[in-house]
Amino acid sequence: MRTVIRTICLLASLAAAGIGAGPPTTSPATRPAGPPKGLADLTGLDDVEVPVTPPSTDFYEPPAAPKPRLPTGLVELRQPRALEKDATGQWWTVTHPRVERLYLLPCQLLEASEKALGAQPAAKLRLSGEVFHYEGRHYLLLTRVRVVQPAEAPQPPSATKPAEAQAKPVPATAPAPATRQAPPPSAEDVAQELLGRPRAKPVVPTITTAPAKPTPSVAPTSTALKPGPGRMILNRLTRLRPATDGAWRILAFESDNTLREPPRRILPNEHLKAMEAQSRGGAAAGALFHVSGEVHRYKGHDYVLLRGVNLKRDMDQF
Repeated sequence: MRTVIRTICLLASLAAAGIGAGPPTTSPATRPAGPPKGLADLTGLDDVEVPVTPPSTDFYEPPAAPKPRLPTGLVELRQPRALEKDATGQWWTVTHPRVERLYLLPCQLLEASEKALGAQPAAKLRLSGEVFHYEGRHYLLLTRVRVVQPAEAPQPPSATKPAEAQAKPVPATAPAPATRQAPPPSAEDVAQELLGRPRAKPVVPTITTAPAKPTPSVAPTSTALKPGPGRMILNRLTRLRPATDGAWRILAFESDNTLREPPRRILPNEHLKAMEAQSRGGAAAGALFHVSGEVHRYKGHDYVLLRGVNLKRDMDQF
């Protein structure tokens, strides 16, 4: 009896919990309209356009394209050029296919070119020279100049020339008689000629030494010591001075106390840029340089083209 009661209680508890019953019956109104929200609903997002914001240029500037640059050294301009003044009217320039302008450095050859063009305004120049760089410009020192005349129109042949003169036969010239060549000398002839010559005697030079005479001292004159166009200045102690006329740097000789060697203008190139960097543009009065260079002359002024620059070091301070 107790077993039957326990079984009835167990079945009643299971029925109350819903175990063993069939699927629950729900009305259509309470059922979900579709599958639950999940990864399946994200498949349609591939077709959506995502807005892209362009980068702002307020804090970023793209790098500028490098300017064309000619290598330092000799160059030959094969096509004839005409000399032109730049915008300031101070420099003679010529065009170049790779760079806009080549600025011609003052020298005696440039002055001669100006005179040649003054006498022949329609002529052009075929130039060769050496290229230098300074502050973004290309400079050309002339080494050879050829004046090219404009081509003249060919003259047509004259129509009044008689036909007999145009068709005049050329007389045939008789061949020149062949010259008879002498036979080459034999070995016996060469031996007889060598044995018959007198033997040469060695010449011993005699050296005579004269007593050295002392050179009398001469008082210094007031004439300027100018090396002259095309000559060199070798290992001179100089200073870099600021430009006085606003255009040219000045090279002053340290050992000059009487202005026998006046200051000279410096032609722009890479060595001048190095001097300016080591002396703060000539503002550092204590900067001394050992320089070597060429002296060129243009319209009464001497110019120095630096070929070597070494800063004089103080042995006490490094």
